[in-house]
Amino acid sequence: MRTRFVLLVGLALIPGCARSKYAPVSGKVTMDGKPLADVVVMFQPSGDTLEPVPGSTRRTNENGEYTLTVVGEGINGAVIGPHTV
Repeated sequence: MRTRFVLLVGLALIPGCARSKYAPVSGKVTMDGKPLADVVVMFQPSGDTLEPVPGSTRRTNENGEYTLTVVGEGINGAVIGPHTV
């Protein structure tokens, strides 16, 4: 019985582990102190990695605000690590 419980808990944690490589990213784009509407914000992972990882992007709203979404993943945020913006 105890082995089954540990196995079920382990399986339940697997989906959570896959998402832990992402972090939420949001912000506001301004120029001369005024919000920039309808501009594309792109974060592209950089650094020495053998496995390619997706970038993140989003268009700003009328207040210059954005919340990034991982390209092709449908997850809000960006891959954790260095990026070129």
